[in-house]
Formats: sequence, structure tokens, C-alpha cells
Amino acid sequence: MKFDVAITTYRRPELAVAAVKSCLGQGPLLGEVVVLDDAGGDDTAERLAALGDPRVRCHVAESNGGMSMSRHRVLKLCRSDWVVLLDSDWELRGGALVELAALVESGPKDLALVGSRLQWDTGFCTPPGVPLEVLDYEDQIRWRSRPEGLWQDNLAAISQRVLGQVEWPPFRIGWHANTVFFLDVARHGSARFSPNCLGYQKSDAPFGDSRGSRQSLLARRALDAPSSAPVCELLLERHGDAMRQHGPRLLASILCSSAMYAMLDGDPTRARKWLLESARLNGWTLRHSAIAFGLICGRAAFKRLYTLLG
Repeated sequence: MKFDVAITTYRRPELAVAAVKSCLGQGPLLGEVVVLDDAGGDDTAERLAALGDPRVRCHVAESNGGMSMSRHRVLKLCRSDWVVLLDSDWELRGGALVELAALVESGPKDLALVGSRLQWDTGFCTPPGVPLEVLDYEDQIRWRSRPEGLWQDNLAAISQRVLGQVEWPPFRIGWHANTVFFLDVARHGSARFSPNCLGYQKSDAPFGDSRGSRQSLLARRALDAPSSAPVCELLLERHGDAMRQHGPRLLASILCSSAMYAMLDGDPTRARKWLLESARLNGWTLRHSAIAFGLICGRAAFKRLYTLLG
């Protein structure tokens, strides 16, 4: 059994090198570390080449596609039995692959995903807890819908058997595509998680999806907005009925977020539709009120409110 580690990065050369080094110390279970530089225009590739390790392959994208498109691209470059997804501000703990391999070897034959929690440099762990039992498709929806559940950052390795049947959605927007992908994987097999923290995450990395000033976050959301609608529609088509039954809280959160993106993209019809369904599933929140304000007052007013509230 071999594990490839797939890393996506954008203008984080020091962090990318640290992430790769944490993989190279994992021993004989490591196949390759495959890095996708999302057209960062810096010296990431040169720094990785300077490590002089043939197990490291770095590919530089011709154009910036965002984290989600980078995941789509990098997963197609991996060849080992299992593929670990690692952000460039994450590192593997010593012995991580050994523990993931043990989960695989002691698990059912249909196992599609193994994973663990992550420890942040703040001392906090995500998720706070993980299920110890084997999870089927419906179980994974339930766990992703829990307030402390698997929607939070966690370490995951996916079977190459399953990667031959599913792909990361080729869109820019991240979190929605993340949900589609992992629920697609869940339909092809079960999942197991270690209660240990096998990865380490840094809280102050640049270009994070939820970091930066409100103005910069707004600019980032506006860039992602055009891809939100097709990803949300894909999620509803493939998993909407199951999520309404087993994970209404998660679906409500995604629909509310999609309504926000629809407002930023100038699509009030979709925004209204998704906002109302979200409220029916899990109640009305302050975030719903902010989007409703945008529906009444227009996109420009909504953007001003966003920079105030975040």
C-alpha cells in the first residue's frame, strides 16, 4: 500500500516547503508528494526542486483557478493506492501514514475514505470529535450536518479506486465543491476516522478562504460568485433529497451561503429561492436578514453591508 499526498498552494512558498518536508519523513508508505502551484508567480517550484527528492513533483498551473479547481487538477496527477489531501498550511504529524494505513487494513472492503482530526497552532482541534464507527453514506451526511461535525477542516485520504469514479467538481468556489466531492465519495464506499490529530494546521497563513480584511474577503467572494450557482445546483441534484432527510442543517447552511453568492453575482431570483428554502430547513438567522436586505435594497447596498458585518 502506498499513499500519495496532494498539495495545492498559492503564494505560500515557505509553508509549501514545510508541508512537503512533513510528508517526506513518513517512511516507505509514501509514494509521491504532488504539488499544484496555482499560478502563484513566485519561487515555490524552485524551492521544492531544491529539496532534491525524486518523490516530489511540482506542477505550475498556467492560470489561477482557485483552491477548488486546483484540487480538481492535482487529484488527476496522483497514482498511488490512496491520496491524502493536504493544504499548504497543513503538515502531517510523524507516523500519520502508518495510522491511516492501519485504518485501511482493519476496515471493510468497500472503504473509500480514511481520515483524522487536525490540531491547529492555537491548540484547538477540528473537528472536536469524530465518529469511531464505520460510516455509510447517510451517516456521513449526518456527521457533516452536526455543529461540531465533519464539515470542519479534517485530514482525509481517498481510495484511488474511488478517484477513478468521481472527481473534484471543476469550479472555482471551494466549500460547496468540497461538500459535493466528499458526498460523491461517500456514495462509493464507507469511511473511518482516527480520533487522533494526524495533521497540524497554521492559523495565520496568507490567502486563506476566511482570512483577511472584510474588503479583501468581499473581493474574493465576488470572484467565486459565478461558480456558486452551478455547484449548488449540482449538490441539490446529486444529494439534495438525502440531505433534506439526513442533514437539513448542512443543506440550510449551504443554501444560505449560495444565496449570498447569488446576490454578489447579481442573481436575486436564485438568491430569494435559496434563502427561503434555507430558512424553512433551519430557521431565520441574522445572515438571512442581511441577504434579505440585499434583495430589498440591491447588490451595491448588500456589498456595503457585507464589508461592515463580514
